[in-house]
Amino acid sequence: YRMVTEHGEELLSAVRRSDDFLIAMTSSELLGDDANLERAAPLDYAKSKRQSFSVLRGPPPGEEDSQKRLFFAYDAVYDGRDVHATGEAIIAISQGTIVASADLPQVNTMRVSFAHPAAGQGEGAQPMSNEQLVRGIDSMEQAAVHAATSANMSPWESGALHRYNANGRAGNAGAVPPGMCLLESRVPVWNSRTESYVLNFHGRATLASSKNLQLVNFNPGELDAQSLSRPPSVPGSRKASPPQQRGAKPAQRKGELPTFLFGKVDRDLYNLDYQYPLSAFHAFAIAVSVTDW
Repeated sequence: YRMVTEHGEELLSAVRRSDDFLIAMTSSELLGDDANLERAAPLDYAKSKRQSFSVLRGPPPGEEDSQKRLFFAYDAVYDGRDVHATGEAIIAISQGTIVASADLPQVNTMRVSFAHPAAGQGEGAQPMSNEQLVRGIDSMEQAAVHAATSANMSPWESGALHRYNANGRAGNAGAVPPGMCLLESRVPVWNSRTESYVLNFHGRATLASSKNLQLVNFNPGELDAQSLSRPPSVPGSRKASPPQQRGAKPAQRKGELPTFLFGKVDRDLYNLDYQYPLSAFHAFAIAVSVTDW
């Protein structure tokens, strides 16, 4: 996987090694000269000692939650045999699904937490712990459940959101931890004419894909019944078409462009747009994490 500018300059590269994704400035910084990027790639120990790289690590095998998957990205080192994460996570990524109705396809969703760029500045500043990053994700989940309850959603709809929050922890619903950036998926709406989910990608996605994704800044005050309610019902069969297709404009935060946008334009080719407070590394890690969607 490569992150390339419009002028063809390679910014970041990722290779899959077992259940991890290794991220570096270029793939040649980590791999042997004869490595094949299409398979699990062997690391070059000498190169890894000279270059800094990171690892995006998902749930351990056998410990995945069917309703939520947590990924963490760390700085990493390679000892010639194994890759070891060092320090606290740089970013936490939570993937889940929501089901608006029993007769509609499920929708992939994502929530992301990371330290604000300014939070780590100043004397005595400490990196944000993994527990704090997870707490930030929990605060978004709790706010969604609270909004569903306030909107008098049906047991099915409310249950779907509660399943997403199955591992929720105690805390103040919607409270944003200080010094933390929180992003959440912009949820598409069901189009009764095309029998598919639609979302406006501002011309940056031209092909339907379950990996098409937009993230916006989390604002618990703007969670309402309209953004969480069941899409209009359509009689007849339901096409399990890829969610988040281009098309009609759904209700969304007025005038707000997404902080992160990932849109398919060709086979194995996506546009990746991001803006502050996301860095190139944050954006690339998020994009790589949707590989299995």
